Amino acid sequence: MTDRLNVLFVCNANECRSPLAHRHFETVLRRRGLEPLFSVRSAGVRAIPGRPMVKEYVRLLTDDDPACADFRSRALTPALLEEADVVVTMTRAELAEALRMRPLALTYTVTLRELAKCVDRVRVCDATDPAGQLASLVHRTIRERGAAAPVQRGDHDIPDPVGRPAATLHRTAETIVRSVDQVTGLLYAAQLRLTGSFL
Repeated sequence: MTDRLNVLFVCNANECRSPLAHRHFETVLRRRGLEPLFSVRSAGVRAIPGRPMVKEYVRLLTDDDPACADFRSRALTPALLEEADVVVTMTRAELAEALRMRPLALTYTVTLRELAKCVDRVRVCDATDPAGQLASLVHRTIRERGAAAPVQRGDHDIPDPVGRPAATLHRTAETIVRSVDQVTGLLYAAQLRLTGSFL
């Protein structure tokens, strides 16, 4: 693992879900002083490189992240997967595609929803920094995936809302933001414990 934990968010086209997760994750890290601990990127399994983020999500992010209008899509590659310490996909189908490109990514790839659901079952690790806490959360999520009861179709997925009604875009955004907030809340708690500020 490098000095920074390399986090890669993945969706289909890298124009909607993964850019929102990527940029919101960065925004929360910046607000909480955790940005130096992480390097965050996103990509799409079927992305056309150089396309902008969907306008609805640019508007959603602009107040906290004015530069989001400059975002451009990136295609997922085996090299990106190899460079990542943590890969977070939006659906299990996208997870499977990532693993097809790089089977070794099995040990550090999860969906965003299953990662967020695992937060409630994880204690903040003593003497672990936020980057170590995220790595620990990912590993626990993967371990529990094998032991858990079979999930219903879609339970771990955040489907692509592009081409759907505006209400679907908004619901998808809410799910992504809420899931990212759950994960970053655990990372911030790890930082508070590490600095002796945890109550």
